[in-house]
Order: sequence, then C-alpha cells, then structure tokens
Amino acid sequence: MRLSGCPICESKKMKVVKGEVRFQTHKGEIVVPDVTRQKCLACGEEFFDHQANLVLDAYRRKKKAVAIASY
Repeated sequence: MRLSGCPICESKKMKVVKGEVRFQTHKGEIVVPDVTRQKCLACGEEFFDHQANLVLDAYRRKKKAVAIASY
C-alpha cells in the first residue's frame, strides 16, 4: 500500500526507495539488503509495507537462529 503523505509530519513528499536496512536487536545488528520502502523526504521517516515486513522478520528470525546455534 502506497502512502499519499507522511503520517508523521503530513508532508506529501514521499519517495519509494530500495536499499539496505540496518537495525539493532538485543542479539546485535541485522543487515537486510534490497528492501523496498517509502521514505518521507521532509522528515526522513521510512515506512515498510507488509511484504517488506515479512522480509525483515525472516532476517530477524534467521539472526535469532544463528545466535541460538552459536550459543
């Protein structure tokens, strides 16, 4: 679902971007390549659709499995 405007700052300057996403968990940093999302050009907030969230969750579960296996 494409947003017509930013729900944070209400700007209409939204852009679809694709690239690496990095986020921290209590197990360390997770890097996910080639994630498509929308970005507000005014405030910089990024918004992920359902498909992108499925990909991020898969990487998070993979990282958790690796951390448990290396324990």
